[in-house]
Amino acid sequence: YSDNLPILDMTGVSARRVGLLGGALLLCLAFFPKAAAVILDMPPPVIGGFLVAFSGILFKAGLEMIFMRPMGTQHQLILGLSLCAGLMAESTSFFPGLASDMLGPLLSNGIAVGGLTACALNTVVYLWPRPRLHFTLPARAAAVGALESLLVGGRLKLRLTNEELARLHLCCEEVLLHLADQAGEQEKSVNFVIDRTEDGLFVESVSGFEVDDVNNFRLPTNVFSANQAELGGLGLKLLNSVARGVTHVSISGYDYISFQV
Repeated sequence: YSDNLPILDMTGVSARRVGLLGGALLLCLAFFPKAAAVILDMPPPVIGGFLVAFSGILFKAGLEMIFMRPMGTQHQLILGLSLCAGLMAESTSFFPGLASDMLGPLLSNGIAVGGLTACALNTVVYLWPRPRLHFTLPARAAAVGALESLLVGGRLKLRLTNEELARLHLCCEEVLLHLADQAGEQEKSVNFVIDRTEDGLFVESVSGFEVDDVNNFRLPTNVFSANQAELGGLGLKLLNSVARGVTHVSISGYDYISFQV
């Protein structure tokens, strides 16, 4: 829920137990209407003063999410159209009386309309025909050879130059080796999706197991005396040096590693 983001920034508290206790407290307050009336009866200037700071931090949190990775023309267009749709819905001055009474609460909410617009436009962009390579490999170091064959086979489809092919192969290999190291003896697999975009190549790997963050590594002080575990970060350092916008996100048990070449 988007409004929780500024609350986390304002309080500095993000522990799970605090959320559980807060939910239990709200459940109890539902049976005490006078407690809710205290908040509802606050003067509008007091609520407005709180919402000014609240909205400012929410805006800052949204910008941080937007600029997590470089934005191309398509993403800028999606952002602009979604923002315009949200502002139009929130103002209620455009197309008055168009929405029915049942859909009014939804279509007059700027966050809801802007978010739905962004989802719809992203879906159109994702389904739009473009050069794409999609394959699945076992999370094993032995799959490096198969990875190279698939990339060479998809060279014409992605319109790769020699330099792009070399960089793409190097980055995908480092990601695969990192995932193979994290999988251990488990029989796991990883999905690779490679898209040709206006900014080059966008690569995303999806794995269904827990993986250490590719941006959270420490290089050994002395490479010559480092052990095998300490040398494991060299590949990730290489990935971050060759690729742009390396991002690692964990959602519902799946790890998404993306970058641009």
